Amino acid sequence: MFVWLAITGELGAVVGPLLGSVLLGWGFDAALAAGIAVFTAVTVLLWFRLPAGPGRRPRDRDPAGPALDCLRNRRFVVFCLFAGTNMLAYNQLYFTVPVELDRRGLDAAWLGGLFLLASVLTLLLQLPVSTLGRHLGPGRALSAGFLLVAAAFTVAAVTSVPPGTSGSSVLPVMGTVAVLILGHMLLTPTILSLVPAFTPAPEARSGRGAYYGLAATCGGVAVLVGNAGLGVLLELTARHQWWPGTPWVPLALLALLAAAALPVVLRGHGAVRASGPSAPAAPSRRTP
Repeated sequence: MFVWLAITGELGAVVGPLLGSVLLGWGFDAALAAGIAVFTAVTVLLWFRLPAGPGRRPRDRDPAGPALDCLRNRRFVVFCLFAGTNMLAYNQLYFTVPVELDRRGLDAAWLGGLFLLASVLTLLLQLPVSTLGRHLGPGRALSAGFLLVAAAFTVAAVTSVPPGTSGSSVLPVMGTVAVLILGHMLLTPTILSLVPAFTPAPEARSGRGAYYGLAATCGGVAVLVGNAGLGVLLELTARHQWWPGTPWVPLALLALLAAAALPVVLRGHGAVRASGPSAPAAPSRRTP
């Protein structure tokens, strides 16, 4: 499910801008109306297709119980903190990659091309990469994914140029984005599929939303804190004329730390046994 979520999301990322550019030829109001129509149709579809609610909660059950349970689960909190590095890394497509393009004197059109590259790679390779991750098992898949992320940021650091270096090639930035997306394709389905394994058995269904909520919150906090720190580092690098690859180094180190720490967090936990390559697959017409 998480693999197909990534694929359909990237399909929308490719089709959306193309459709929007066509509609803009009819005027901005036409593009707005199409967007309104899409979200209205999705709202109506989900209203009738999704169940009304999770069912009745026992009267003696504290409604805040699942939220408190996930916070008390220290192993899961540590897992979320390290896994949040994935979201911080992916967010650099919007934050430091444009800075790198600007240093090279490349216009904003290249940024759209890099987004398209990321989407096309996801559409073509998400299924085989996820299959590889399933064969590796969760611990190795997480390590491999974060090692790819660290490699992407290392390439960016080594090939970074000082501001105002016109005529520089865009190929190193394309390589950074390609390797980063490969790591992201390996990490995201693995991380999301591991979350239910941390849920205590009595709370397996009712508490799952809180666990996914904490994982998403940690990713958001990682982006907020990480980008704030990177912004300061970018400013200091420009002001003191430090090595231009300096802002990429902390990102590579964080990815290496996550690659080393997450298998240790999972070691001995049911998540490894439940999600490993030898675990029996549930009957399905289609296994992504």
